[in-house]
Amino acid sequence: METSKIVVDAIEFQRALTAAIAVAGGDPLDLVQFRIVGDELVVAARSYNEAIAIEVTTNYLDVDYDRDTFFEITTGEARALNAMKMKKEDPDDELALGLLVHEIYISRTDESGLGLGLRTVKVRRHGNPYESVLGDVPHQLANAARLAPTSVPPKMDGAQWTLLGRVAKALDTRLTVWSTSEPDSATVRTHVAGDGVAMGVLCSDLSEEGLEAEAEASAAEQPQLSFNDDVSVEVSKVVAAKPPKGMA
Repeated sequence: METSKIVVDAIEFQRALTAAIAVAGGDPLDLVQFRIVGDELVVAARSYNEAIAIEVTTNYLDVDYDRDTFFEITTGEARALNAMKMKKEDPDDELALGLLVHEIYISRTDESGLGLGLRTVKVRRHGNPYESVLGDVPHQLANAARLAPTSVPPKMDGAQWTLLGRVAKALDTRLTVWSTSEPDSATVRTHVAGDGVAMGVLCSDLSEEGLEAEAEASAAEQPQLSFNDDVSVEVSKVVAAKPPKGMA
């Protein structure tokens, strides 16, 4: 069976995958998603309260757009995929890796130098190739970020602030945060942007019982993070960061 092939910058890919693994939630959201947006590969993940999408520079695309526009793997498989480390021997070296996408598996190859693809790692593709568990995370985040910023300050609990630090470290980037929630909202929606990365965080003042009830209600259907507002408001220019092009 034919495979799709995607070649990307290896260092950017490793950083993006590390950040996505940190954000991915527990079952059934313990997944990392790869999605073609425009001419770029976006690596994404989410839990019930956090979501992230990171753009990776793409050097080559030969994709079956019916089957492989997006594909998902478990976080365990993502760690295995990320275990093949690549380091520059010389500052001028350009490291590239390939993703060969099959209906039931994904192979990672070393495309640096002569591009012979001799070093490989194969992991299992999750679920039905034509159905997504996580949904369209990049566009959910883009739609939510179109809401106008408000005077409500960003709000996150300790674990979420720690997660934000892990993401910034993994991506080696600076992050800007702002809120689009209304005053006195029980749940504050915080948006995060950096160079090629978009993230959303929900922090609620609801009791633990209220949060559990909310999570159970979401799990009754296909889980959807509450960052997918269908809005047409222009993005206010509140940050100097460059979020992923295909997600803006």
